[in-house]
Amino acid sequence: MIAGKYIKVHNFCVHNNVLSSKLMILQKDIVNLGDLVYIKEYTLGGNENMSKKEIVVSNVSEKHDNPIAELVQVACQFDSHITLESENRRINAKSIMGIMAFNPSKGMTVNIITEGDDEEEALFAMEKFLVCE
Repeated sequence: MIAGKYIKVHNFCVHNNVLSSKLMILQKDIVNLGDLVYIKEYTLGGNENMSKKEIVVSNVSEKHDNPIAELVQVACQFDSHITLESENRRINAKSIMGIMAFNPSKGMTVNIITEGDDEEEALFAMEKFLVCE
């Protein structure tokens, strides 16, 4: 019997702890029982190692000359994946087209989500930029 919630997977292949769908799977979360392979359920979400913070955007266009390009430059300083979300919109913060469409503006409530080795630093830098500190 396997303790915890696991999902049975058929035709499963792990190479360097990466599932074919690009989700990170830790070796300790894989149980191989001969022809059957089980993966701990939470690993399939891909969110177990992320940082998230909700902020209210200040007047970035008043503080910065070119806030869209500068925000992308801040995001690109980090290896972590950085996502901004508000209402039903979710964009990659390293995409200038995404930031232009997202248009972070004064009073807007935004969730900053960072995933990666430097996620805490990335979250702090993005927050600092968007709240104009």
